[in-house]
Amino acid sequence: MTMAAEKFGEPNKKISVPGSIDEEIWIYFRGKFKAIPRLSLVFDKSNGLLQELTWNVQPGDTEYNLAEAKKRYPNAHFSSHPSEQTNPHFIPDEIIYSDNNLGIEISYKEATTRVESITWINPKSRSIANKPKGVNPNVDWTP
Repeated sequence: MTMAAEKFGEPNKKISVPGSIDEEIWIYFRGKFKAIPRLSLVFDKSNGLLQELTWNVQPGDTEYNLAEAKKRYPNAHFSSHPSEQTNPHFIPDEIIYSDNNLGIEISYKEATTRVESITWINPKSRSIANKPKGVNPNVDWTP
């Protein structure tokens, strides 16, 4: 947690994960009113280790383009599937590209041809299959 604070500063908001005494979410917002989520980090409070990271990609980011986002992870073997329809009145246009071994998930909006978010989930303690969301902190990236 200390390294994250050094790299990104103090988060705009800290939230204890509901139902978990060991996890805390740090959220960083952007924009004039700090209303647009840019980055969220989930830490295990007992040891300070990052468990999950979600980076909300913005226009102007190289990774806004799917091919560029995939290039960031040369060792990944992505499989893709459409996002689940959770609202009966809305059909999502989102395609999820994921590599469960690396814990990487790229959310791609088909209609607007843009990457919406990149998530890294600690594959040693979680899996994409039973969610949370999050980018590999060991890979060089800049939000």
